[in-house]
Amino acid sequence: AAREAMAPGVTELEVYGEMIRAMAAAGGEVAAIPLPVLSGYRASTVHGLASRRRIEPGDIVNVDVCGVVARYHANTARCFSIGEPSPAVREAVAHVTGAVAVVAEVLRPGLPARELLGTVERYYREVGLLGDEWWIGGYELGIAFPPDWVGDRFYELGTDPGEEALLPGDVWNYEANFYLPEGKGLALCINTFAVEEERAGFLQATPPDLVVIEA
Repeated sequence: AAREAMAPGVTELEVYGEMIRAMAAAGGEVAAIPLPVLSGYRASTVHGLASRRRIEPGDIVNVDVCGVVARYHANTARCFSIGEPSPAVREAVAHVTGAVAVVAEVLRPGLPARELLGTVERYYREVGLLGDEWWIGGYELGIAFPPDWVGDRFYELGTDPGEEALLPGDVWNYEANFYLPEGKGLALCINTFAVEEERAGFLQATPPDLVVIEA
């Protein structure tokens, strides 16, 4: 719904409204954090509120949503470009989102958070993005009420996770949020995964790739 509503001249609030309407129509409940729709110079604010700013050609737009059923939350964020971005921006976003496949390969019950962080750190170093991150990590998701959906357990690059591990019954998100070249703001890439007794995997069906909207 957000993608279909997004176009030059449309406000962030209009996109937000269509997104909320679609989730409510599907039975989704009110999320514990206001859902950001952030465009242009506001694309680096991460948890800003949708505003009356009109989306413009050349904007990066970040949308961060949580689907909520019986107060259980599943988090995802996607990055959009209004019109074709420059090669440098497209390449940067591709490198940001490329980690999702890398993470999917190593996810398993009992995976130590230290191993997961080491895997993504090596990947981002190899593609040349390490140092441009806003935040790389994740946190436990579950039953939540306003004002927050962030659980007590977390892992993040640059912090010792101790003995933290991904255990059966857990639900976590994986976030990779990076500053983009050319002052375009941030690229947000957030996905939720569930850990079962025999397997672990991402819940989202939508690809993490940059979505280009016709300008």
